[in-house]
Amino acid sequence: MKKLMIILTAVIVLVMSVYPLSAFAENRSVMSLNVSCAKGEVSYSGTVASGVKAAAVLLFDPDGNLMMMDTCEVKSSGAFSGEMGISLTSAGVYTVKASDYEGGSFTEKTFNLYSITYYLNGGTNNAANPSVYSSTESVSLLAPTRSGYRFSGWYTESSFATKVTGWSAGETDDKNLYAKWREISYDTDPEPTVTPLPTATPAPTTSPTQTPALIQGSVIKVDENGVKTSIDQGIVRAVVDDSALQQAIDQILQGIRTGQIKPGKAVIELPKVELPPDTTLGSIEFDTELAQIMAENGISVRTQIDNAIIDIPAAVLAQAARVTGSSSVRIVSGREENLDGADTGLFKLSAGEQGQLIGSPYSFALELLMADGSVQNLTDFDEMVSITIKLTEEELAAIENPDNLKMVYVNPQTGETEVLESVFDREAGTLTFYTSHFSVFQLMEIGNAVLGESANLWWILWVVVGLVVLSALIIMFITVRKRKLNNE
Repeated sequence: MKKLMIILTAVIVLVMSVYPLSAFAENRSVMSLNVSCAKGEVSYSGTVASGVKAAAVLLFDPDGNLMMMDTCEVKSSGAFSGEMGISLTSAGVYTVKASDYEGGSFTEKTFNLYSITYYLNGGTNNAANPSVYSSTESVSLLAPTRSGYRFSGWYTESSFATKVTGWSAGETDDKNLYAKWREISYDTDPEPTVTPLPTATPAPTTSPTQTPALIQGSVIKVDENGVKTSIDQGIVRAVVDDSALQQAIDQILQGIRTGQIKPGKAVIELPKVELPPDTTLGSIEFDTELAQIMAENGISVRTQIDNAIIDIPAAVLAQAARVTGSSSVRIVSGREENLDGADTGLFKLSAGEQGQLIGSPYSFALELLMADGSVQNLTDFDEMVSITIKLTEEELAAIENPDNLKMVYVNPQTGETEVLESVFDREAGTLTFYTSHFSVFQLMEIGNAVLGESANLWWILWVVVGLVVLSALIIMFITVRKRKLNNE
């Protein structure tokens, strides 16, 4: 009887050593879940187990009550992403749960929202100023209004000792803000005039394939005649005329006042910078003071340099405007034709991982032209920048599995290749990725060995543990058997 029990135990352990990973995969339909909240809007993304066609995503308030449920289609790569159609305005700890739409256990994540209380002292707050914020987002404060008064700034105390224009990501406390005013003297301090919004030219809308999720709302284009372009040492340099950019800003501000444009959702689109033959880099620059006005009013900037569409959010413009001594902001983009990621050892994956480089590396930079003539690079951002790349025919032909196409970069701190959140549109032939810094990037088709490395490690671990346990049981069985024979 004892012999039979030992054999049965060994069989059970052997089966568990091979089976548990798949068993867990079936019960845990959502393998990973990422949640973020910016400006009160909740975004989510994740991956699912094989066979899951749609994910059910649930949002719970701080009291544990279900606020809403969203259904998200799963892509062929097993990834899903979306936004909850709700705007959060109350502080507290929120919970997001996700599972297979057809049933199964939930994977959950929580995030905390902190309150912002405004003491307006007789004024009216800007509708785009948030009432809550999360620790992962930066906040740029917009100016309120008060008839007969000019706004002098936000302060953290009622004594107006510490002035703030916002804060960077990482803050984790409730905020109290006090508005300071000074009375307008119309003889010496008239109100500024605003260029009216033209009625004959409605704001164009953006196409879905060229408008990343980072930017939503009305788009005002700067007139192409308002940009001066030159070529210097193989670099195309475009400079936006102050009056042309100011006119676009005034149109948006007028649209916000009349309700035609939603606050915090407007975009100024700069003219495209074409790169003729024998040039690999292009840039476009504009005045820092105008960048600050755009940031204060929640206006983002979009520009296209060659085949790259770059969306700079208002928070990054505010970050650039806070640098003392900056006179202009310059966006730079191009291909590093002389830099081969494979030959130089860049973009190397870890041992056992697979990856194929597609095309030559991309280079992006956000430069601040200082008043003394020097140039300062702004490399790390308070908010994600969205970039959409239009792939060439040669690059598209080199792709074997479009689901595995990603944008990668080398982390300067660790020296390791990191994969960025990327979305490939097969029909448009574009790849959109999101980054919080600018440097050198590379298109890479990443094989299954990379994407499935975690699962493979867990499977190997279970097999090893099972074999060790089985070996121990066999040794125990042989020892007991020998003792029994010796006793007989």
